[in-house]
Amino acid sequence: MMKKIFYYLSLLYVALFSSCSNDDTPSQFEETAYLTIAPYKGLYENWIEVTDKPAYIATKEGDNIRKTIESISGFDKIYEKGYEYVIKVRVKPVTDTAGEFWNDAFGYTYTLIEVISKEKKEYETRSFTVASEKTVFSNWLGVTDIPAYAVITEEGGKETIISISGFDEIYEAGYRYVIKVKANYDADLQTDYWPNPYGGFTYSLMEVISKEK
Repeated sequence: MMKKIFYYLSLLYVALFSSCSNDDTPSQFEETAYLTIAPYKGLYENWIEVTDKPAYIATKEGDNIRKTIESISGFDKIYEKGYEYVIKVRVKPVTDTAGEFWNDAFGYTYTLIEVISKEKKEYETRSFTVASEKTVFSNWLGVTDIPAYAVITEEGGKETIISISGFDEIYEAGYRYVIKVKANYDADLQTDYWPNPYGGFTYSLMEVISKEK
């Protein structure tokens, strides 16, 4: 409840502050950035919650952490699912509030400057470190009782994954694995089984890199 109250107060602050400022005036916090846009969309997230709004999944140059962006002016009309983009954008905070938040209650606007590249991507390859014991599957919507792999991604994020085709058959409890997998985005996968707001995936084993006790 307190988070919700703070959220609405924050929005009110933005509205009041924005009405007193000239949006055309350059901000000292405005910047130019290069973003890699994934070939699929996920759910928009901010520091308060994950919503049901579709959003771009973006990685900023020099940063391995994925973030979600609901809209990019000038890019929304040309975006095509199934392609990975590298784009140059102008990033401007809605207010002149300092901070390093990409998606927060104050918000940022993104404007396309240039499309650097556009590449067809049918799937992603990812590296996972799989814990020696299984855990219970959990996601942004709650926790279930389904046994799942406890995984650390190459970005350092923690996920729980119910099944990895080709790995399920060879997995042995008590061993810590590092594996390379093919990640296929599945738009029909129920959101209950999304381990994170970046969308639903099915995974298949490509390679076991290491297996240690």
